[in-house]
Amino acid sequence: MKTNRKELVKENQEFLQKIDRLKSENDILLRDNLEKTRIELALRERVKELSCLYGIAEVIDRAGESVDEILEGIVELIPPSWQYPEIACAEITLNSKAFTTADFKSNQWKQSCDIIVSNIKVGSVTVYYKEEKQEFDEGPFLKEERQLIDAIAERLGRAIERIKTGKQLEKEKKSLEKMNFALQEVVSTVQVEKNKIAKTIGANLEKLIIPMIHDLKNQNQTESHISLGILEQNLKEIASPFIDKISNEMIRLTPVEIQICNFIKNGFMSKDISRIRHISPATVSRHRERIRKKLGISNSKINLATYLKKISSE
Repeated sequence: MKTNRKELVKENQEFLQKIDRLKSENDILLRDNLEKTRIELALRERVKELSCLYGIAEVIDRAGESVDEILEGIVELIPPSWQYPEIACAEITLNSKAFTTADFKSNQWKQSCDIIVSNIKVGSVTVYYKEEKQEFDEGPFLKEERQLIDAIAERLGRAIERIKTGKQLEKEKKSLEKMNFALQEVVSTVQVEKNKIAKTIGANLEKLIIPMIHDLKNQNQTESHISLGILEQNLKEIASPFIDKISNEMIRLTPVEIQICNFIKNGFMSKDISRIRHISPATVSRHRERIRKKLGISNSKINLATYLKKISSE
């Protein structure tokens, strides 16, 4: 009997030890299963986060320069990326505009991040839960979700700043193009004026200065003195458009008539012109009549000297 009792005690002890081992193994399995579940849950959350960021990149690329289209596309990507997508909704604000999911409802269970452009807050990204949930790292939200919403807001800020900068550069480019076109017009106008002045100077030299130099060679001292005075005046007016006006606009005065006009404009009478030019007063009178006819004032009382001075001053 004693032997049987000892064997029974021994068997009981072995059984208890076996139970302890099984309990220990079960605890290990439970811990392993819990860790495996936690890892699987974490992996699923990371996959959702990566899918969200990838989707955001696609929306930004597809929308191009449309900020509204970018925000409308991204706000729909946010709720499925959070731990409880079935009760999540989202809102993105930019300046005075708001972009929300279809089932949007604001409440106290929220997670938010500012959108910053050029160091200025221009809006925000906010995720809401429609009902209360277990507390985690930040209310009902995970620390990884905080990282994700921060990343979304940062990417939005960069995209908005890029679009804003691009539009500003395009605006400045168009402004520079307009300025360049205007500058080209100014340069062209200056060149035309330069050519016109050069043409006027050449015409004045050929029709006034050179003929007077030739006349000086055949004049006496008194006549030379008078001609030199006129020559000096003509040199001062070398770039004046007077000669160009009376010879090139449908008037077609001859070189001699142009010289007569120059004398008359400078106040010389017919007798003075005849003496200087070594022609008769009657010839001067005939020149005057032809000049008045070509100027269209032959049958009027307009003073020829006054008319020529008016042309010179215009």
